[in-house]
Amino acid sequence: MTPGDITVLTDFAVALIGFSGIVIAIIIAVHGKDFAPLDHFRTFSMLMVAFGAAFGSLIPLVLGAFGIVGNDLWRLSSIFLAVVIILASMVGQTFAASKLEASVRKQLSLWVWVLFVGGNGALSVWLLLSAFLAPSPGVFVIALIWQLILASILFVRLVLTPRK
Repeated sequence: MTPGDITVLTDFAVALIGFSGIVIAIIIAVHGKDFAPLDHFRTFSMLMVAFGAAFGSLIPLVLGAFGIVGNDLWRLSSIFLAVVIILASMVGQTFAASKLEASVRKQLSLWVWVLFVGGNGALSVWLLLSAFLAPSPGVFVIALIWQLILASILFVRLVLTPRK
């Protein structure tokens, strides 16, 4: 697998981001400029994960441009992706949730938090272990696909959530 092969995941992430922009514009047009705080949080969460996947999938390509190849490429890519996942998908979500009012925070789904914190935490540990023990593109790609699955789940929740 080459770093260029992973850019297909970049395309998927960017397409998801672009399509979500269209859906968000429709939601705002239908429901007026009053974009609910919960919708705002869900949109922010989905975009953070999708942008994290988009930028994360470009890491091997950028490192390869600097002449890093082989195991070193996948070692550094895994470390950088773990940092992106921790910052974008875990710290960013927790910070954004802390800014919500208590009544809105109670509406957040527990299982989505399990996916965010548990899934991304386990994935970050797996990426770091893989980086130091046996670097390979397999774990890196699984981590990116997980981010895209998580972004897709958040997108579907944003679209299918009933609004008043």
